[in-house]
Amino acid sequence: MSQFISLSEFDCPTAVIKVNRLYRLNITDEELSDITRGYWRTSRIKAQKCDIVLSVYRGKVIEVYSVDEWVKGEDLKLLTRINTYRSGSYGFNGHIAPKVVRGKFIGRYVNNLYRRGNQNPVMAFNVF
Repeated sequence: MSQFISLSEFDCPTAVIKVNRLYRLNITDEELSDITRGYWRTSRIKAQKCDIVLSVYRGKVIEVYSVDEWVKGEDLKLLTRINTYRSGSYGFNGHIAPKVVRGKFIGRYVNNLYRRGNQNPVMAFNVF
């Protein structure tokens, strides 16, 4: 298995979210969940098609979530106060993905999926 994830490995619509801005060493599971789930300015139409979200720090997948629903930012229920609400944003309610899905992605890199210079923290793949 390659250390880099290829597009062909996404079995369903998948969002990749870079959490570089709020991530820190010794972050709790709840804080990581909140910074991954919340307050993204992205295409609602594309986001709502994504069933899986990869949480990425410095190009490496650090967690994988299954999406229950995508909601407006003001309707998102976060567990911590690590993330600040942003008007016009979206997020998802969900849970940690099953072990088989996590095992497929955690520890692997997504740098190859981005065009050079792309600053967007949220990218959707396999969204038709």
